Amino acid sequence: MLKTRLQMAPTGNFVCEVDGEVVAVLYTQRIPSVSAVDSQKFMDISASHDPKGRVLQLISISADADAKIVGVGSDLRSFALLLAKLDPTVDTVIGVTRCSNYSADGSMAGYVAGHVQGKHADKTLGFHTGYGAHVARPVPGFRPEDEDNGGVGVLIQYDVKSWTWTSHTEITPSTNGVQKTPENAATALDKLREILTDMKHPVEDDQLGLGFFNLGVDSLEMVRIRNQLSTWAGRELSSTFLLDFPSVQEAAAELEKQKAKEGKHASALEVICQVMADMQHPLSDDQLTQGFFVLGIDSLEMIRIKNKLSQWLGEELPATFLLDYPSVRELATEVDKLVAKKQTGNGDAEAHTEPAILDVDLLLQAQEKLKKAYSLSQNQKKISALAAKHSDDKAAFTKALEPLLAEVEGSVLVSLGIIDDLQPVNLQKGRKLLALSIKRLRRKEEVAKNDQEVLGLVKLGD
Repeated sequence: MLKTRLQMAPTGNFVCEVDGEVVAVLYTQRIPSVSAVDSQKFMDISASHDPKGRVLQLISISADADAKIVGVGSDLRSFALLLAKLDPTVDTVIGVTRCSNYSADGSMAGYVAGHVQGKHADKTLGFHTGYGAHVARPVPGFRPEDEDNGGVGVLIQYDVKSWTWTSHTEITPSTNGVQKTPENAATALDKLREILTDMKHPVEDDQLGLGFFNLGVDSLEMVRIRNQLSTWAGRELSSTFLLDFPSVQEAAAELEKQKAKEGKHASALEVICQVMADMQHPLSDDQLTQGFFVLGIDSLEMIRIKNKLSQWLGEELPATFLLDYPSVRELATEVDKLVAKKQTGNGDAEAHTEPAILDVDLLLQAQEKLKKAYSLSQNQKKISALAAKHSDDKAAFTKALEPLLAEVEGSVLVSLGIIDDLQPVNLQKGRKLLALSIKRLRRKEEVAKNDQEVLGLVKLGD
């Protein structure tokens, strides 16, 4: 059956590899219309594949539990939906899923309606409705071998063409398709329980005093929890925060205590997020470390953000401020530092220490690797295609080129040990360090020469 899927729709299947091992796979195909599902049988689903069909059908997603990589199946689904949104030959995305907890005591239609109405939560349906899909209807006889569901499948549909990234809504299965409560309206306990539920570690009331490790949370998840709590709190929590306050109850109580000490003053992060929301660029947690150009912010909007921050701060910020701190997280951190200096009154008296830069030999190694990577034929083809597409708009070309630059620079930075991994926050720091090092060491003839060659390869030279 798997062989048939690969043969029938060779470009419709996606795999994720980690260290050379396949850890997840998503199978899809094209069908001519949504109604085609009524004549399908799951074990013979490839028979209805139509390469010219305008409906993308998600067949199945499978992740290797032994790999212990959180959310990889969801990431593959997100990737496929993004491609479908960008593909003009795709009108919509559908799937026929099953239910996890259906009981034959009632009708399938009634059970599905209960999930949609929030009367109960079905894990498998929630995987889809929690990401914006809507439930269309049951499909009788779709999966005869599924006795637990009476052979009935459930048709779900993603209206990807109506989605806009600028109005991104982060949704979880537990909300059954309802937008999350704004972060500043939730208590620390609410937020912490929400994070743990998203990570498949729901916490009952009688478990609030248990340690995180007792709840099955591993060390990697502890890092993710701390990062998300830092975003919610609007400041960076210490790396040992969850070890110092090792239960849900203790961590939530400490966060509320810190929040009370801060009083009612808004953080720089809250101000920036509000300004961007007012400009129709609302942000999700995972966008805080992305560059402004990646978020679709143009140069005029960057000036507006800078001016708003200047008004809030009570002092004029430099014209290049958003270029010097090119992500929401970096910008907020720097503005909070300026606020702290103003409050202590010793901003001018503090000694100015320049941030560290790369050793010149390490920088030259990085530049050589960058030249080699950008010279690869596949990268040159991508760069040339983007340059041709945006030949009259350099800003648009620069913005379109950003994902490739991040990918190449990230791989080079990791290969040289400059950053440990490609997590967004580390990637952003590494790229900023690289740019700062080039700027500071450009007086070195070889550094300047390499930089010009790199800019030439990516068609950003003068």
